[in-house]
Order: sequence, then structure tokens, then C-alpha cells
Amino acid sequence: MPIVRFQECRSCHKLSEMNAFHGVEVASFLPIRRGLLSYRFSLFIRSMLGAAGLLGGSLHAIGLSTVDEASPFQPHVPTPAHQQLWRLATGIVLGSNYVSYSGAQQTKEDDGRVAFTNWVNNGEFAYADMGGDWSYKGALVQRNSWVSVHGDNRFPSYVGLTSIWIDNTFRYHRKDSPWTHAIVLSPGLSSDFKVFHGESLRLPVYAGSRYRLSSSLELELGITYAEDFVQAPVLPVLGFTFTPSENWELRYRFTTVEISRLLAPRTRFGAFVSYDSASWVVGKEDEHGLLAYSAATAGLELTHGFDLSETLPAWVSFAAGSSWGGSVRRYDIDGSKLLDSLQLDPGYFLRFGLVIRF
Repeated sequence: MPIVRFQECRSCHKLSEMNAFHGVEVASFLPIRRGLLSYRFSLFIRSMLGAAGLLGGSLHAIGLSTVDEASPFQPHVPTPAHQQLWRLATGIVLGSNYVSYSGAQQTKEDDGRVAFTNWVNNGEFAYADMGGDWSYKGALVQRNSWVSVHGDNRFPSYVGLTSIWIDNTFRYHRKDSPWTHAIVLSPGLSSDFKVFHGESLRLPVYAGSRYRLSSSLELELGITYAEDFVQAPVLPVLGFTFTPSENWELRYRFTTVEISRLLAPRTRFGAFVSYDSASWVVGKEDEHGLLAYSAATAGLELTHGFDLSETLPAWVSFAAGSSWGGSVRRYDIDGSKLLDSLQLDPGYFLRFGLVIRF
């Protein structure tokens, strides 16, 4: 979905994009002209595996970068035309893979504990230069989640919680202009799929603008409709990126604040604080409703890039931290009435990630 990303290793994407724009991965492409539009299709995969805590619903894009996969403002790096069919097939199947885990969260009532596991597959499958100053990027995203509840009879454990959507990002940027505008439409569904419900269908939307005030400061203003935030789906998106030097970066976007330092050309270390939420339609035909999970998290992350071969760069990351303010909630199907909830004590998380850019 346009804003919410769960335990994503943004520092890996940061280093990946930096290397791509500085000649480590320089790609050529062939334009295909059709009528008034000039298409440049770039299809690539990013494979990543990670283990971490909490989701945002255990959390959105936790990481250390201004350049992250969730940002609709990032320019796209096209790849050679002869690789596009291969990357279309493998990108959708593999993409960016990462697993997050948050454990040992005791309930406030001291009669149970909750663990949350989350696996996400994100494969970018298309890039099109639409002519003029418009471009398009498409990505297929699948999120599989498990909410394990122990010692509390009010809540069962939930397995097989699945969200699938397509991020359609339309980006407008005029050469030499400080402004970049973006619209993201993300049709999809979110459910436990015990029975299919029409309410599982969703259409998150994001629209916003980024303004480069100076070489070291960028500002963002936008609005999003995200049903993962059950009781407040319409939210403003504010943000800024401050880079006082080529090594330091301070970034705030939506519900995440992060500061990081580039220790070496392909090594980054930093700290982050974030909050997010996720929700699914769960239950059988006669008793279905909404399940939501949310929490805040803070931690440290180290990312290092290396080459598997001359043409195959990769990035490995490790993050550790704590989570707090978590909750598991059940609502009626339209989200207007809270039926029950578990408030969680602070817990911990760990994440290991691997990104391979083919």
C-alpha cells in the first residue's frame, strides 16, 4: 500500500539506490515508441530476507534511508531491455522478501502473551516513461502475517492473514524543477480467506508533493487513505529529509523518524523510531469482522553492501530494538465499533535482512 510498509529494510534500499546512481549499477535501456507515448520498461527484482520485530502493525518502513521502496518520489533506474522478460517473471515471484518477528509481549492483564510474525514479498514488475514528465512504476506486494496469542481465552491465534495489492505509482517531475508530485493507487485485499468477503477488497490512495528547498533539505506534504489504520483511515503525510553532510541524514516521514551515518561507501548505521498499524477481515460468513494490530518500535540498524559477483550487488542488514504501545483489537465489519482488545507490554524485536539486486 502506498504508505504502510512492514519492517522493511530501507537502509538496504538506500545503499542500493546510491550505488545505482553512482555507477555501481549503470543500466541502459531501449525506448519503445507507441503513438505519442514513449515507454521504457524496466523490470527488476530485489530479494531480501529479514527477521525483525513488530509490524507497524508491526511497523511500516523501518529502516535508515531517505530513499526507500515505499517512497513514490524516487526516480526509477531502468535495466537493459534484454533482461526485462526475465525480471518480470522472477520479480513477481521473488521480489523483496523479508520476515519480521516480535516476541514476548505480555498482555496488560498478565494472563497471556502475544507474538507477531510477518513475511512480505514485494516485486516491482514494470516501469514506463510515459512521455513528457510522467513515469509509472508497478509493484506486486504480498504480506503474510501470524498473530499468536497464548494464555488468553478471549482471543484465538490468527494464522494465514494475507494481504495482496498492486502499487501503481504515477510520478511527475520536470527537469530542473524542485518539485516532484506523485499519486499511488494500490488496489488489493486483506483477509484470512476462511470465506471471501466483499469487505476484504481495498483501495488505498496516496497523493503528495516533495519540494527540494536546498541541496540538504527536502520537504513533503501529502494525504493518504489507508484502511490499515481502522479508525482514522484518512491521514496527512508530512515529512522532511535533512542531509547536513554527505555522511549524515535525518529523516521524518509519516510515522517514522530516523537518523543514520554512512560509515563507508557501502556501510550505514543508524537509529529509528516508528509506529504503524495493519488490519484484516477475519471470520466466517456469519461472524466476520476486522482484526487490527499496531505498535511502536525503536532500534538500531547496521547495513553493509557487498558484491556476490561483478554484476550482482547485495546488502545485508541487522536490526535490534524494542516495541511498546502494542495492541490487538477486534472491530465490527465496518470498523465503527470496538468489540475487544488486548493491550500489550513492551517487547523486543530482531531483524536480519538480505537484498540482492539482479
